[in-house]
Amino acid sequence: MIRNLDESFYQEDYVIKKLNNNYFEDALLKYSVKDYEGTKKELLSILKNSTDPDIYYLLGLTEYHLNSFSSSIKYFSKFIELKPSTFECGFCYLHRGECYLLLENLIMLKMILFML
Repeated sequence: MIRNLDESFYQEDYVIKKLNNNYFEDALLKYSVKDYEGTKKELLSILKNSTDPDIYYLLGLTEYHLNSFSSSIKYFSKFIELKPSTFECGFCYLHRGECYLLLENLIMLKMILFML
C-alpha cells in the first residue's frame, strides 16, 4: 500500500524543523493550510536567490499534491543529486518511488479509458 506523503512529511518532524527558517516560513505556512499553488509560487521565488537543496524536497511534496508527479520526480531527483548519502535522501527515494508508481497507474488508467 502506498503511504500518504502528508503523513510521512509530518511524521518526519526533523524536516519541518530543518526547513522552518525565515525564508521558508511563508511557504511552510501555505503548505500547512494546503495552499499548494501558493507554496509552489513561494518556493520558486526562493529558488531564484538560493540553491538550498531543501527547497527541492518541499517542491517535490508540493507538486505531488498538485498531481504533477513528473515534476515531483524531477524535484526529488534534484534533491538526491545535491544531497546524496544523507538521511533525508532516503525519504526522497521513497517519495520519488511513490510518484513513479502513481504516474504509472495514471498512464495505465488512461490506456484503459481510451479502450472503452
